[in-house]
Amino acid sequence: MPKVKDVKNSITEICSNLNKISGIKKIYIFGSFIENEHNSNFPIRDLDVLVSTNFDSGDLLSITNDNNYPLSMKEESLIELGYNPKSINFTKKFISINDFNMDHWASSKDNKILHWGPMVDCIDDWEKIKIEAENYAQKKTGLSRDKLKNDDIKYKWKTEYDNLIAMYLKNIPNGWYLSSHKPKEIIQKAKEFEK
Repeated sequence: MPKVKDVKNSITEICSNLNKISGIKKIYIFGSFIENEHNSNFPIRDLDVLVSTNFDSGDLLSITNDNNYPLSMKEESLIELGYNPKSINFTKKFISINDFNMDHWASSKDNKILHWGPMVDCIDDWEKIKIEAENYAQKKTGLSRDKLKNDDIKYKWKTEYDNLIAMYLKNIPNGWYLSSHKPKEIIQKAKEFEK
């Protein structure tokens, strides 16, 4: 598993690649990398990247990778069906960058936070999956989430948790969905990288 120091060595190149994508106004890194930036040996499971875009949330919410639709359509077909081809192009390029298991986040011009990930039917289903994953991790490690004391035990517990989540989500299409986060709350904890 990569450590903070590994990500630090690559962050300039990652941001440089993101800067080449049309539609991105600002780039923010947040999450465990920023929270542990001064602990060079801290393991990083994923890299949370939020990009500020000039797209409306509705344009992004219509995009999924279900049977490569609409990501594989020609521009003329996208226009006929009411898609914004620029938002499709942005999405394709953004999600193609996956250094350090990048977690893709976008803020829209109408001030919404969106996340690229599995399109679970409803919040209740997602909550049930998370509870089952917690119970599974507890059974496998012998520890409940609130009893995790050191990084090794946390890592083992989180790995078991993530494995069960991945099993449930492996056949579900990905797409943009609205997050309950507000742009301001993420940006306050994030580090902006120059565009």
